[in-house]
Amino acid sequence: MKKFTMLFLVGMLFFVAGVRGGEHSCYAQPLNQAAYAKNLSSRQEFVSRKQNSAQYAKARNNSFSFSMHQGLAVGSSKMNEYVYIEDGSTISHLIWETNPYALVNLGASLQNARLGFHFDGFWKLAEFGGKMDDFDWLIIGADWTHHSWHDDVPITSAYSYDLNMSYVFSQSAKFEMEGVAGYKREHLKMEARGGKYIYSTVDSLGNLHFRDKKGTFLQNVLCIAYEQTWNAVYLGLGMGFNLRPNVKMKGRVVYAPWAFGSAIDDHALRNLTTKDEVETTMIGGNFGIEWLVRNNLAFSIDYAYEKYKSEKGNGSYYFAETDTDPAKISYGIDNIGMGFETSRFGINLEYTF
Repeated sequence: MKKFTMLFLVGMLFFVAGVRGGEHSCYAQPLNQAAYAKNLSSRQEFVSRKQNSAQYAKARNNSFSFSMHQGLAVGSSKMNEYVYIEDGSTISHLIWETNPYALVNLGASLQNARLGFHFDGFWKLAEFGGKMDDFDWLIIGADWTHHSWHDDVPITSAYSYDLNMSYVFSQSAKFEMEGVAGYKREHLKMEARGGKYIYSTVDSLGNLHFRDKKGTFLQNVLCIAYEQTWNAVYLGLGMGFNLRPNVKMKGRVVYAPWAFGSAIDDHALRNLTTKDEVETTMIGGNFGIEWLVRNNLAFSIDYAYEKYKSEKGNGSYYFAETDTDPAKISYGIDNIGMGFETSRFGINLEYTF
């Protein structure tokens, strides 16, 4: 009887435990379902936000913004002018150099996160000067026999403009790299007035008197006016580094396999005009730092340099009294040469609309 009573009590205990466990099990299932539903709702909200963010970023990257910039620059340029004889020897070399001169800079850009279209232009602000040295050779292979130098050489015209397209093909939070293709035009005109000279003379017997004649040109009298115009189609590579959230360092290197130069030289004292053309190459680059002052306003400083390689070309000679008679115009192949280099240091403010 005692054994039966013990077995009965143990059985009741297991039964009660089973019932209580069942109760806990029944209540636990609704709680797990509620937590699951809550987690599912949170995940769906996260996915939705992520999708919306991605769509916003995509829309932002695909949308174009328009910006304009203006600033001031200090430029310095040098023009080389050559005359050759049939065997390729140099018989004349004129070197035109500017003093530092001021330029105004205006430009605009239309771009999104990757693709951009840009215009950049520079124009001379006021009258600035330079110098010119003219060397001539009567004896091929010897030192110069004629030299004139001019310190009153105003810049009468100077401008530059650049149209290009860029595409960012590699981009991260700190770095970006872009390809560039564009067209550039450079123009510079100077006038040599007054000056001094040392010439060699030849007597009636054909004897050369080396550097025996010295003198001066009348002050303010125009001796030579010279201008060069360059057109180049170029390709390039640009890079940018984000130094800080609001500071960016950027640079670009360009190369033009197709650069075309033309020049006009007016020898006022000889009533002679030459018109020259060459084909050459150009290499250039720029480097700068940009500060984002506000969300839509940036300040930048940059330095740029370009060099058009000196190359031989074709020239035509016009004397004042024969300008209207094509038969009296002298034309030569590879009888002239020219080259050009320029540099600029500038500051800019850019506003994005």
